[in-house]
Amino acid sequence: MIGTNLLACSPEFQREFWAADLVIGKGQGNFETLDGVEAPLFFILRAKCEEVANELGIKAGDVVLVEGMRRKKRQETKSTNGGEEHGR
Repeated sequence: MIGTNLLACSPEFQREFWAADLVIGKGQGNFETLDGVEAPLFFILRAKCEEVANELGIKAGDVVLVEGMRRKKRQETKSTNGGEEHGR
């Protein structure tokens, strides 16, 4: 598996993860598996594919620092705007 599957992590890792004031996920794999987790997350990654680049509003190959919960926030925006996405 690419990224971090929190359910497969050790109890020690999970305790540290949930107790952290800030978590930085490195790489697209961690973005894909952890974005949406309700934790103080930021991601540093290079968008390796068009789908993720489009999701982040950048070009494939760009490096970016983004705050977590983007997918959840976007889904909430869609539900309040009748399915339309605004303000990436």
